[in-house]
This record gives sequence, C-alpha cells and structure tokens, in this order.
Amino acid sequence: MHSKTVRYIRNLYKSNGTIHLHAPRFIGNEQKYMGNCIETAEVSAEGEYVPRFEAMVCDYSKAAHAVALNSAESALRVALALAGGWAGTEVLTQPLAYAGTANTISSVGAVPIFIDVERDTMGMDPSRLKEFLAYNAEMRDDGLCYNRNTQRRIAACVPVHTLGYPCRVDALKEVCDEHNIMLIEDASDAFGSLYRDKMAGRYGHVGFYAFEGHKSITCGDGGVLVTDDAELAEKARLLSDATRLSHPLDAPLEGGRLSCRMSNLNAAVGCAQMEHVQTLVERQRDLARRYKEFYEAMEDWEDELAFYTAKKKVCQPNCWLSALIFEETEERDAFVAATNAQNVQTRTLWPLANELPQFAQCQSTDVPNARWLQQHIAILPGGVRV
Repeated sequence: MHSKTVRYIRNLYKSNGTIHLHAPRFIGNEQKYMGNCIETAEVSAEGEYVPRFEAMVCDYSKAAHAVALNSAESALRVALALAGGWAGTEVLTQPLAYAGTANTISSVGAVPIFIDVERDTMGMDPSRLKEFLAYNAEMRDDGLCYNRNTQRRIAACVPVHTLGYPCRVDALKEVCDEHNIMLIEDASDAFGSLYRDKMAGRYGHVGFYAFEGHKSITCGDGGVLVTDDAELAEKARLLSDATRLSHPLDAPLEGGRLSCRMSNLNAAVGCAQMEHVQTLVERQRDLARRYKEFYEAMEDWEDELAFYTAKKKVCQPNCWLSALIFEETEERDAFVAATNAQNVQTRTLWPLANELPQFAQCQSTDVPNARWLQQHIAILPGGVRV
C-alpha cells in the first residue's frame, strides 16, 4: 500500500524528486509586480499593492473590510486586542491545532482554555463549548463573561478550520453571542473554503487567513484580518501601525500597538496569486478528488483505511491538505515512515496543544475526539500540481 501510494503521487506530480507536503505555485505576475516594487522603491508597507491586495481579499471573501498584516500570528494578536484578550483574560480554543494558535494567545498574556473538537469537522465542538460555559461561566453586571473558577474574564473564542475543513462556526457563534464572547475564526488553512455558501472566516466578529509559503495562496508570508465591522477594521489598522501616532483616534489602546503591516513586496506576490485564486483552489479540490478515488478503489484496504471527507453537506473545503484515517496508529506511523523514506512527504497531525508542557496547567475539557484524530490521521501532499 505504501509503494502504491508513492507511485500514484509521483505520477500525479510527474516527478521523481522530493514531493513536498505543500509547495507554492507561481503561475502569473509575481515577478512583474515585485519588480515594480523595486523599481519604485515601494518595498515597505506603503505602496499600491497593499490596498489592492486587501481589496482583492474583500472581493473574493465578500468581507466588507480586510487588513493586511505581516503574519497570521500578527492577525491573531490584533484580533485578540480587539476582543480585550490580553494579560489576565482567558481565550477558548481547541487542542487539535498548530501550536501557533495557543502560543499566540499565550504571548499576549492571555490563558488558553481547550475545548474538544468534532471528529466530523476537526473543529471545535459547539456542544462541548456550550457545556463548558454552562458549568464554568457566569455573566456579571458589566455584561461580560467570567470564569467563576479563576475569576478571569473569558474574552474570546478561537476555533480553527483545521486543514481547510470548515467547523460548525454558525453554532459556535450562537453560543458565543449568548455569553458576549468575541468569536475570532482561525481560518489560516481555509482561504477559499465555504460553509453554507459563505467563506470560512466570515462568520465571526473577525476572522483571519494565513498566506505563508505553504498555504493555498501565498504572499511569502502574511496574514489578513477580515470583518464586516467598520469600527473594528479601523481599530485593527491603528493597532497594527505603530507609526500612525498622530491619528485623530489616537487615544490609548489597551493591548498596545504593533508594527505589523504587510509589506508592499509581500502584497505584490499576493495580488499576483489572487489573480488565479479560483484556479489554484479548484486544482487542490481536483487533487483531493483523485486521492479519494484512488483509495476507495483499494478494496483490500477498505476496512482499515478511509479518506477524510467533509461529513456535512454544507461544507466545501478548499482541500489545502488531504488526510487518510487509519484504523491503527501503528499502521499510520508505518505509512508516514515509509513514504517519507521514499521522499514523498506525509505527516501526522500536530501534538495536542493542551498536552504541550507550556499549557499543562490550562483548563481543558476531556479531549477524546482530538486525541483519536491525532492518533489516526496521516496528511498527504496537497500542493497544486503543475
């Protein structure tokens, strides 16, 4: 089975070299636009490509406002500041996620709380969130939500659209609204993913996308915060631009300021990528369809192996990365070892964030679904084929 997979993937990518887990594809005006930046010396946050890229993200996602930043981590920091999620507060998130989400929450002085995920979506379970808040939260006279055990304010909830598969964000928003908790969608993996015909990242008060080199669309590095709230968008711009000290809204902003606007160079790459965004996303979806057909045809493995698909008909993932579900962890580990030994990069999901040493003392629900997924999933190469 390992050898069949390697042969199939090499045939898909038409390569005998290393098949990376996800590699960027530059099929348009990237060099031209970067050259324009150099010719005009507009290589910092000032320049024509930053607002153009923001407008293109708004047009594609249908968000009213977009703020381009130098990383997804910066986008989350700004979003947390908008929610009042700084030192002395708590932020709800999920254990099955890249550690950067919880680490960024911790970096602003907030304390993460981990809520288990659903197997069907790999995203935060709305019923577990509701249950946790029912037992641990209380609303006070100031209209804010507090953890009755720690006496800290619960400022925000950060679910993750894992691997580009949308979570049940509408149900999460309903729970958060009941408790006056800002919903911040970590849609780092999910640019182009749809949930109920609306793009992931667009249901929360704010959402953000990542544009690192290994994402569906890349700027080299970068993140974009999106919102339909004009006031939040303006505050995000203030928070992210420490140089705008004379701005008329320059009252002290809790959480401080950052200097984290996206550079014109990065935005230039992003603009060129956005000109082909739907082509790139559709090619990813085509790759996932081919994987699914390949594994479903392996009749001798039908009881031990499954291709992970969105179980909800209302979901249309961007298929950033595809995943296999193995019946036994040992089989999964053997598959990952064998394919990597033949220079076809596969991997397991990340270690559970709530089990990392820095978060060992954080509050958490029990996490059977997150643990099961972490122990049974292998990730396949997901880069767009030439």
